Amino acid sequence: MISPPFDAIAAAIARYQKFYITTHVGPDGDAVGPALALKWALESLGKDVIYVSRDGVPPSSRFLPRHDEVSAGPPPDYRADCAFVLDCDGTPERVSSVYEPINSAKFKILIDHHRTSKPIFDINWLDADQPATAMMIYELLIALKFEINSDMAAGLLCGMSCDTGHFR
Repeated sequence: MISPPFDAIAAAIARYQKFYITTHVGPDGDAVGPALALKWALESLGKDVIYVSRDGVPPSSRFLPRHDEVSAGPPPDYRADCAFVLDCDGTPERVSSVYEPINSAKFKILIDHHRTSKPIFDINWLDADQPATAMMIYELLIALKFEINSDMAAGLLCGMSCDTGHFR
């Protein structure tokens, strides 16, 4: 079991205002669901957050509330203070986004449950013992005392269901 870097992530959230979230190419429920939940949690703190997936939302995840908040790309010359990359290794060829907003962010956080990921960012929470990135985001939101509303819960459950074979 990896010791989650909750305090370090909390410090980054407190320090920065403008956040960029992305996931892997060809996103599935464990990319879209937890990314939306994290987006909404940060927005509940008054943060400016954009979630970008150039591949959009897959049909299997379009039941999620507010899934239309996923952007196909960042605005021109977009600069984030902090970038979150979820559910992939964070390399340019794996993220479903142009890389410049990640590369130019002052601070970068990688959260992933795949065994192939390596620590390449300022914070790297990599835990292959987790069944889904959604579970990691759930643990983060609980540890940081976010109130998980029904929209966030739907996103998290979508991710957990997707990556566990529907809880099998």
